[in-house]
Amino acid sequence: MGVDLYGRGRSLSMNWAGWESCFRIASAFGWSPAGTAAPDDFDEVRRAANPTVKWDGGYFSNDYQRVTDCDAQAFARALFRALRAVRSGEMLTVEQHFALKSAEPGFIEELAWFARTGEFEIG
Repeated sequence: MGVDLYGRGRSLSMNWAGWESCFRIASAFGWSPAGTAAPDDFDEVRRAANPTVKWDGGYFSNDYQRVTDCDAQAFARALFRALRAVRSGEMLTVEQHFALKSAEPGFIEELAWFARTGEFEIG
């Protein structure tokens, strides 16, 4: 099972390991996740069964939660910083080194350009 991202008339698919890897890389390069917005049907579907359930803002489910425009662009900037660091050979922190250990630069770049266009959903 994997994750599909949908935004601005585009989509991008990957496995969960790839998504988690890019999440760690962006975090290591300065992205502070703002948390996702609940899917449109969250109140109807989830809370109908249990009114005390609240959206946790997570990035690791296929619920069609939304990454906001501002958060998506900050995510993209961090991924571009990671690419720049790798390509220039600059010194990395221990966290950055381990985050990039199994990274595929081509995929990171594709995800960075996707996120740069703004808001997207995780499905």
